[in-house]
Amino acid sequence: LGGGGEGGERERRKGGGERVLFASAAGVAEQRAWLARASLVVVPCLHVRPPVSVLQAVAAGVPVIASRPIVPPGLASVVPSFTPRRDELRAVLHTVLRLSDEERTAMAQRAREAAAKTVDWSVLVDGYVRLYEGLR
Repeated sequence: LGGGGEGGERERRKGGGERVLFASAAGVAEQRAWLARASLVVVPCLHVRPPVSVLQAVAAGVPVIASRPIVPPGLASVVPSFTPRRDELRAVLHTVLRLSDEERTAMAQRAREAAAKTVDWSVLVDGYVRLYEGLR
């Protein structure tokens, strides 16, 4: 499962389009269905602001790991993260995948509870406004 943009285009050119589902091309209902079936969501992006994909997974109760630059404030202690290096991603992914289903479910629940207490929607909206203004 991947997004679109530059990374998605690069993956398509390399022939990975058959192995990767590009979420940005799907509608909301289809994205929700994917999250309902997911046992883990990995978000290795460097410049996603605001980090909606992380919050969607957290809200759906799906365990998520993400690159450090995009973990929302307040979730750093409950969302495993990594620097944008392939070896660190592999290490974190390996650690999370070795957890039992019950442990991953508990991890997801802790993240969801932390998000409910700490995510400030006005900060997310401000992030979208800054992004939009940067495009002009």
